[in-house]
Amino acid sequence: MPSGLKRYYLAALCLPLLAGCAGQTTPTPETLALREMCDELKRQLFRDPVVRSFLIYPRCEPGIVTLNGSVRDYDGWEEAGRIAAGMPGVRRVQNNLRILEEDSLYPNVE
Repeated sequence: MPSGLKRYYLAALCLPLLAGCAGQTTPTPETLALREMCDELKRQLFRDPVVRSFLIYPRCEPGIVTLNGSVRDYDGWEEAGRIAAGMPGVRRVQNNLRILEEDSLYPNVE
């Protein structure tokens, strides 16, 4: 096989690999700060004695936190919103948390 043809095949094999890497971007400092804030929010929600829920899935955007998931009662719903509002840089909280019914927390097992 001529060397020019070998180079062509090699380039044809490597091109998709290089194209896949081209779409990846390095996270900006703002993106990293949002991730850290969201991780800290998850920790605080889990540790809080009123909320104590790992069933909360926050979504963090610049200045906005959206809470999805569920809590045991209204106090947990209110406290989760308060904790989210207290995070640095948060201007608005969209609290979409569902309050679980008592029966759904402790199903009857017979």
